[in-house]
Amino acid sequence: MTSTRSARLIAGFAGPGLPVPPVLARGVAGTWHYAISTRAHGIGVDDLTATDVSLTLPSLLTTLDAIGGIDLAGTAGYGIWTPDGQAPYDSWPDALLAIGTETARVPGWRAALAKSEFGLGTVEAGLAALAALAPYLPDERHMIHGDLLSHNVLAAGGTVTAVLDWGNALYGDSLYDAAWLIHWWPWYPQWRGVDIDVA
Repeated sequence: MTSTRSARLIAGFAGPGLPVPPVLARGVAGTWHYAISTRAHGIGVDDLTATDVSLTLPSLLTTLDAIGGIDLAGTAGYGIWTPDGQAPYDSWPDALLAIGTETARVPGWRAALAKSEFGLGTVEAGLAALAALAPYLPDERHMIHGDLLSHNVLAAGGTVTAVLDWGNALYGDSLYDAAWLIHWWPWYPQWRGVDIDVA
């Protein structure tokens, strides 16, 4: 869940290419933190037709550039950051490879997967491949949204109207957001005719 302090911080980066609704209030209800922002209009990118997603792609890619261009002065580290602008890892490869380690944020996934019909083998093979490639990654440090689907981006008339839920935001190579979209694209059958790789 997005920290309410993070939500307010990100709203400060809003601009023409990065529509982030301003936060009006924040607080705690029971064990849940909440942030109330101005209402954003549009349709979740996940629900766009192939025609509409084709029209929206230029605006979406402009939004990715705007996210990657956020000034990170006064921040440090790589990976998911805290509201004070600090992230826990010394390098982008370290941040990526940490996905194989359980954290308090997502506990128990290794044991659950090990007991499942799928097992941990595929995950371990993927982590080994990532570890082999990690030394060749560029030394980039930019803002990354980290979850541009799941109805976190709204659009209308071929334009991105809001970027929501920065709970997975991290510092690293901003191409991560583009790779995220390419990875999940096949999960949306209505978009199979849209070649995002050459968009």
